[in-house]
Amino acid sequence: MAPERPRVFREIRAISGYLAAVSAPQRESILMPSSPTRTQANAVALAIVLLGFLLRVHDVGATSMWLDEAASWDQARRPLWGMILATSNDNYPPLHNLILHVTMRLFGDSMGTMRMPSVILGTATIWLLYRLGADLFDRTTGLIAALLLSVSVYHIWYSIEARMYALLCFTAVLYVWSTVHAWGARRLWPYLWCMSAAVLLLYSHVYGALILVAVNAMILAEAAWTGRSSRPALVRWLIAQTAAAVVFLPWAYLLLKRVAHAEASVGWIPDPTIDHVSETVVSALSGAHMVWAIVLVVASGLVGAAVRTAPPAQAPALRRFAILLVVGWLVIPMGLALLMSNLLTPLLVDRYLIGMLPALYLLLAAFVTGAFTSRWARAAAVACLSAPILLNPHPLAKPVWRDQLDPIIQSFRTLAEPGDIVLYVPYRDRTFEYYVPDHETFDLRQGEAALTDLTTVNRVWLVGFFHAQAKFTPLMARLAAAGLAETYNSGDPTLTFSLFTRPDAAQGAGP
Repeated sequence: MAPERPRVFREIRAISGYLAAVSAPQRESILMPSSPTRTQANAVALAIVLLGFLLRVHDVGATSMWLDEAASWDQARRPLWGMILATSNDNYPPLHNLILHVTMRLFGDSMGTMRMPSVILGTATIWLLYRLGADLFDRTTGLIAALLLSVSVYHIWYSIEARMYALLCFTAVLYVWSTVHAWGARRLWPYLWCMSAAVLLLYSHVYGALILVAVNAMILAEAAWTGRSSRPALVRWLIAQTAAAVVFLPWAYLLLKRVAHAEASVGWIPDPTIDHVSETVVSALSGAHMVWAIVLVVASGLVGAAVRTAPPAQAPALRRFAILLVVGWLVIPMGLALLMSNLLTPLLVDRYLIGMLPALYLLLAAFVTGAFTSRWARAAAVACLSAPILLNPHPLAKPVWRDQLDPIIQSFRTLAEPGDIVLYVPYRDRTFEYYVPDHETFDLRQGEAALTDLTTVNRVWLVGFFHAQAKFTPLMARLAAAGLAETYNSGDPTLTFSLFTRPDAAQGAGP
């Protein structure tokens, strides 16, 4: 006779089998009978989504394009196959560039147009997180998590950037939500939905694969707990996940080839030292103030739970599995990123963690609803978690190194003349090229040949982005040897450009 399973495993197995036969609305009533009605919760969620949209769209064109956005613009503006080839030489999958490619073809390449897909995806993520929280825990938890995400300056910033980070966050929530609905289902379409969400997640960013591994690890653990009753569901699940992995195999091969050139491709990412890891996590949390707010809320909730004489009724096994799923989503990708950073190549960047940010807010929301029984206490906890974000947004939302380039670009346009040559230092600056597309350009790798060809040219611009000014000196000497003298320097630390002219062409070259 087989040994009897521990009681906790029997309890989880019984409840999991029951859940497979009930719908999502019924599941909510099991977890939290006191949740607001569906109509009330949906109305509040729509208000939160509207707030999130306004916070993202109002500032969509307030900052200039920066280097990474310019790379996306340069890749997405090419013909479709050219876009695929250009993206294959970079460190991320092509889904965002494909979206940007279609958007630019339909609506042009203005800053607002290129950033609008991120605004829409960032806003949609708020609604998805509400629905996920309601299905995993209860409607109150979903509303709190959605509110925290809607006012997160970290998420707002990457929802107004023409990059793939809002897409990564959206597809991560979509995948976890589809997982909740697919697991245990008897019909085929939930698995097809989950497989499609997995493909979108994998093609959004390299961290998508880490999130997929984390969620699958939690599902396998749940299957081990529930025993034989979950075997048919596990087979269907594994088929769907394997199909998604097969669809991603071509791009996975290209990314693995890039690992061989990791030193050149990700040399800008620091090694995973303790200081770097802590700074990365604090930045992803929107700053140290948010860390202290989380500590305060958690400490207050634990104290309240310790002295409470009558804890609220709930289904502990269900809540435990939901928390384990979300904890795995939050912790495992971070652990895998650290492991790969030590064994292969540095991978830890604060904005890459945005795919796990909803998991953090879900855990905080679940803790608030479970630890605080009073509505006023919950409201105070949510206010405490929101205040650091709302009161101290500037350092994250508008860092110094993303100063406005518009005045600098405008001064260049005022001074530039047809036929001017632009020589980039040390490499071609796509940001400058986006704003000033109508000049012949070279970069430092072409410098020797370019200077030979420029001996008869009257006006040459040297353009350097960020730290490249130190490399101006040898190139300036070469220009001087060719008979050109510096007649103007922007003197700006963000984007420096200098104009070199021949003595007989220097008149009128000043600002």
